[in-house]
Amino acid sequence: VKKMFALKAKSTLTGKKIFQALKSFNAGEFTLFNGGESCKADEIEVYFVDHVLNRNNLQCFSYPEDATYNISEDELALITAINDAVKHIEHVADAMSFDSSDDVGQLFLPENAALHTLRKKGYFKTGKTSIDHHTIIDYRKKGLFAIDYSFTFCYFLFVFRHFSIIIHEKMPEERHTTRTLGAKVIANRYRTVLEQFDRSGL
Repeated sequence: VKKMFALKAKSTLTGKKIFQALKSFNAGEFTLFNGGESCKADEIEVYFVDHVLNRNNLQCFSYPEDATYNISEDELALITAINDAVKHIEHVADAMSFDSSDDVGQLFLPENAALHTLRKKGYFKTGKTSIDHHTIIDYRKKGLFAIDYSFTFCYFLFVFRHFSIIIHEKMPEERHTTRTLGAKVIANRYRTVLEQFDRSGL
C-alpha cells in the first residue's frame, strides 16, 4: 500500500490520497489482510465512533462492518477529557506563539484536572463487554494506549474533534514482558498513521 500511493517516511497523508486508497480498496486492488499468521483478520476490531451525537460506531467505516460498538461511560469521560486537553493546548499555543503539535512545548503544559484524574486512576472499562478493565499504558496528544488485565488484548484510542477511532487487537502469543513491548510497537504504528490522518484535514 505504501508503494502504491508513494507514502514515504516524511510524506503527508492528504485527503486526496485517502480517497484514492478507498477507491482502490473498493475496486479490489489490494486487501487489508493477507491471511498470514502475523495478520489475522479476526483478531483486530476497528471502530469509527461518533462520540458527539449517538456514542455508537458508524458501521460502514468500522471493521468488521457488521459489528456494533457502544462506548462506555469511562471511554466517553476519556474522550471528553482528551478533547478538552487538546483545546487547552491549542489555546495556550496561540497565546505563547508555539506550535501546538510540538512535543517539547507540550511538556511544559499541565494536564487538565479531568484527564489527570483519569490517568491517575489508571484503568477503565470499554464498550467491549467480553473484556475486563484495561490499564492505561501510555498517553500522548490525542492517542491513548492500554492493555487489558489478562494481557491478552491491547487497546488504542485516537480522538478527533467530532469522532474517535478505537482499535481492539489481540496481542502476540508470547510471555508478558515481550508481549507488552510488541503491543507498544503496534500502538506506535497506529499513532503514526492516525496522526497523519488527523493532519490530512478530514
